[in-house]
Amino acid sequence: MGFDAERAEELADMHSAGVMNLDGSPVDEGFDSADDFDAATTEPMAEPVKKADPMRPEPSHGRYRLPNPETGKSTSWQRVTNFIKMSDDTYHLELWKQRNVAKGLALMIQTGRLDYTQLERLSKADVKLERERINNICSAAQDAAEAYKNADEGTALHTSTELCDYAGGDLNRVPVHHRTKVRMYLDALAAHGITILPDLIERVTVSVKYMVAGKFDRIVRLPDGSNVILDLKTGDSIDLALPGISAQLEAYEDGVNTHGIWDGQRYDTSIKVRDDFALVVHLPSTRDEVSVEKVHLDSGRVINQSNLTVQAARRIKAKHVSEPFQAFAHGVTQAELDAYWLERLNASHTVAQMADVAARAKSFGQWNERLSQQAYILAAELRAASLGMGS
Repeated sequence: MGFDAERAEELADMHSAGVMNLDGSPVDEGFDSADDFDAATTEPMAEPVKKADPMRPEPSHGRYRLPNPETGKSTSWQRVTNFIKMSDDTYHLELWKQRNVAKGLALMIQTGRLDYTQLERLSKADVKLERERINNICSAAQDAAEAYKNADEGTALHTSTELCDYAGGDLNRVPVHHRTKVRMYLDALAAHGITILPDLIERVTVSVKYMVAGKFDRIVRLPDGSNVILDLKTGDSIDLALPGISAQLEAYEDGVNTHGIWDGQRYDTSIKVRDDFALVVHLPSTRDEVSVEKVHLDSGRVINQSNLTVQAARRIKAKHVSEPFQAFAHGVTQAELDAYWLERLNASHTVAQMADVAARAKSFGQWNERLSQQAYILAAELRAASLGMGS
């Protein structure tokens, strides 16, 4: 059976989505990265409307299942938000996670949720064999440190803005504790002449160029009549995430302009968006402020080309880059090889040593009938000599 690149990529996305460990085993629960480090965390986790919407399909195990707009074949698409992570530098994110696990463990010990007996058991645990138990402890430590509290609140705020936009700006649809921030969001749109297009909220597009699918936040209209992709971010800071955001929005732009927007049955190509820039509304859930950023898509194209290169590199496995070395192809003759192994056979003092020589030659695929016959003769001589010594 040949290498199935699509299946391998699907398994990789299941790992990225938090439903599979690196060794292929399922995990009990996953969690998203902090919004201020990971551009993907602000993509809404669910539609405001609970009913399944064919125009807004959800991914399953980290991937979308949609027709290929060029072939019509049902295809498993990697999510845009997973694709753009390919070339991410996650060093600072990983350090942040480690700090929160350390803090969370300390808090669990302090509050009695983890005693020293459990800690001693943990110190002796096999991190591979007991991965599920240790993963659960780390997850509990993250919760104790409230590492993802801001990301969870950001997701809720994101949903509140959607409720308001779906309702044409009606704040009565928004939870009371979010109304101040959503009012700021609406003011920012109005101050910049940005018009929400209710039919183009949370819609899905695919990019054959990058072999990805994703759900953009909004397509909005500017005062000059042009349409532009708009993304809402609710993390405390987006500075570290902006390059990835640029790549994310460029992938959406390519999908919308090249293949259209999925309407539940086909791809609607009637909507076009600007290909030079997109917009990001930064509405941090941690404080009362809002800003509108213009994001240049040419930088996103550069990043996504790098992502394609990294993706191709990650598909290269050991079997693709190595093969057994064939001595014959590089000037070694059969006579030279036979001479070497005959020398080893002649140097043997016991039949067991000769058997070991034969096993080594066989492991290199160099044992043959000539060597076997010579070994038989030498073995008979060794036995005879042994019998003679015994008499």
